[in-house]
Amino acid sequence: MNLEQRLSQLEAAMLTANVAAKEILTFDEACVYMGVSRSFMYKCTSTNRIPHYKPCLLYTSDAADEARSV
Repeated sequence: MNLEQRLSQLEAAMLTANVAAKEILTFDEACVYMGVSRSFMYKCTSTNRIPHYKPCLLYTSDAADEARSV
């Protein structure tokens, strides 16, 4: 594994750790927290599969946990 790959892994781990500690998540943070793509998260949002709050599309980590287990 080269240095660039290792750095990418460390950045992802740090982002995931920071996101896990938050209660209110942005759209991108919710994607990272749930481990899903942006398009899948949009689909979940548009079908009300996961609760969200507008206008900024904010998600609670509890709602993300529930949606992840479905």
